[in-house]
Amino acid sequence: MDTASLAMVYAVNSMEIKERHRPGEPVTHPGIYRVHHANHRPSHKSLVTTSVFPACEVCGSAVSYGDELAMPAKVSRSTKRDPKR
Repeated sequence: MDTASLAMVYAVNSMEIKERHRPGEPVTHPGIYRVHHANHRPSHKSLVTTSVFPACEVCGSAVSYGDELAMPAKVSRSTKRDPKR
């Protein structure tokens, strides 16, 4: 495989790597995360709204969280309609 092909494979594989978070780390952006457990169940998506990533009740701190869909830090209320219109 030539150098250009190897660079393309590396770039594609790099895009697939997502940041992993561990229990006890702060949740900077509440949202939907992919939860990866230690062998007792398949990974799944979960809404995380707590201030820190929680431990699993079964596998404890062996769980990790991958980014899926972060929510905005604050939802603007400026889109309310004026009742007089």
